[in-house]
Amino acid sequence: MSYTTPDLRVFLEKQIPFNALPQEAIATVVQNLRPLRYRMGQTILLKDRLPQQVAILWEGQVRILGYDANTQMPMTLELAEPGAILGWVGVIRGVACETAIASTESICLTLDANLFLSLLQEYPRFAQYFQQQVALAELFDLLSQQDFLQVQGSTDLKTLTKQAQVQARLCILPPGRHQLGEGVTQPLQQPGRVWLVSGGGTIEDFRAGQVLAVKEGQRHLQVKGNFPVRLIGVREEDLNITPVPPPTTTPASETVAAEPVASPSSEQGDTAAGDAAIPYAAEPIAAAENLPSRQPPQKASQRPQYPYIRAGGG
Repeated sequence: MSYTTPDLRVFLEKQIPFNALPQEAIATVVQNLRPLRYRMGQTILLKDRLPQQVAILWEGQVRILGYDANTQMPMTLELAEPGAILGWVGVIRGVACETAIASTESICLTLDANLFLSLLQEYPRFAQYFQQQVALAELFDLLSQQDFLQVQGSTDLKTLTKQAQVQARLCILPPGRHQLGEGVTQPLQQPGRVWLVSGGGTIEDFRAGQVLAVKEGQRHLQVKGNFPVRLIGVREEDLNITPVPPPTTTPASETVAAEPVASPSSEQGDTAAGDAAIPYAAEPIAAAENLPSRQPPQKASQRPQYPYIRAGGG
């Protein structure tokens, strides 16, 4: 399929949260979009590579995968449909956590990650959308690192993650010093929640993937860097599931076949003349070396119980 700039603009103006941008910002985004085609089975994002772009799914369907921390076996978490934004949570967290594979022939509109970050900083209404979204891949990645969870196999972890996502809450702390129990830290005082450091900015003495366990008598949290930190609060009751025995065979819908994808150069003859305007992506999006430096993820230490900030502290 071919495309024109007006085509992209009309599509983008209908998509949340891009429809919250002013017209001049939408024009800038459209000018910087790079459409790419992905063959069925081709990788769009890899969990171990921080995305260099965010990708807006224009046509097709994409599988979002999670990897069990113990077995490293992939499983489908959800299916993304046109309009879905891929890679945003990895860019915002500064922690790669998504694997995305085209389920069908798909077209993505890719946008440079640095431009995406500048949009978040310049347009609060645009940023607010992402500050209210707990991505399934993000939560799966965080929970897979917690040794205090007694989960049998990735199937249980997927069930637990989807269960926890429903009532999960986000707390966004901007850079600076914050007194516990006041202002933006008030949500952290809610009893019965485990707060996980997702990433973005850096909280002093904590790393992405750790449980936010405040020391006795601590009254402040210090957020370092230029980015706000994402904290995800999960209800303790949602972490208490009864493990079920893993299935003897994995359902076909859960498995991901490791099929080879031919390079675009070897199949150029398959491209219809009308589709020449949109090139095939040659390889997964590369690691972003030009993005602002963020802390790498670290496996959380083993914890015998669910530590959390006690209500009334501060």
